[in-house]
Amino acid sequence: MPRLANLTILIELPDSKTARSVQSSVEPETKAGKAFRSITTVSSQGKRLRIEIEAGDLVALRAASNSFLHFVAVALSGVSVIAPFYRAIRKPNQTGTGPSFERRSRTTAADPRTVGKTSATPADPAGSLNPETTVGNRGLGD
Repeated sequence: MPRLANLTILIELPDSKTARSVQSSVEPETKAGKAFRSITTVSSQGKRLRIEIEAGDLVALRAASNSFLHFVAVALSGVSVIAPFYRAIRKPNQTGTGPSFERRSRTTAADPRTVGKTSATPADPAGSLNPETTVGNRGLGD
């Protein structure tokens, strides 16, 4: 099929790691089957993501560009959700051979001794499980 229409999209991202992450998540979508009407390549150079689309007609070019821009948007939202869990914090390595890294989240983990237990509140000093007296679970009359 002759390629009559082509488009190159350059997207500047915050850093090269984000560009590589988005590239690796979008790249499987470029594996074209025989029924595909376009050919797409994705690459990253530093902070820049490059998407090149070649198609046999403008309708196929538009469809492919819309799809790949959507794929990039989804990948970026996924990276923004996951990134805080992989921020590295330097701490001394126990072996003394160099720094090691610790994964941290934005929220602190719950104390395993208190998970699943109900706590006593000023309105319910005995800590009963009565839904009428438990804070946050009041009846319709309150």
